[in-house]
Amino acid sequence: MEKGHLKPVVDSVYPLRQVKQAMQRVSRRENFGEIILKP
Repeated sequence: MEKGHLKPVVDSVYPLRQVKQAMQRVSRRENFGEIILKP
């Protein structure tokens, strides 16, 4: 956290059309970090 910068941990990136799969991953607590949905 030097100089006030944070580096978030990205677990995975999903296209928006796979929002169901992304949310299933979260609900099963399989993610370690953020899940990104891209348009």
